[in-house]
Amino acid sequence: MTNEDRQPQRQSSHLGSDDLADLEEQFDECDSDGDERIDLTEFSQLLGKLGSNVSPLKHRAQFDEVDLDRDGAIVRGEFLRWWRTR
Repeated sequence: MTNEDRQPQRQSSHLGSDDLADLEEQFDECDSDGDERIDLTEFSQLLGKLGSNVSPLKHRAQFDEVDLDRDGAIVRGEFLRWWRTR
C-alpha cells in the first residue's frame, strides 16, 4: 500500500466527547464560508488535517460516499456518521 492509499488514522470507531468536539472544531475550521456545509475542496482540507494522504481522485470518491443526500455538500452529521463507520 502506498502513502496515497492510506486512510486517515483512527483509534476507534467510538468517539469520546473530546474526540467528537475536536472533529466538530476541525469541520468548522474547514467550513471557510461558514455555511455549516463543506464542499469538495473543504472536505479535502479537512481530511488533510486529519492525516489523510490519499489522492484528490480518492477524496472525490469519499466525498460522494459521505454526501448521502447528493446535494453537493456535506453537513456535520453526514461527516461524523461516515467518520465513525470508516
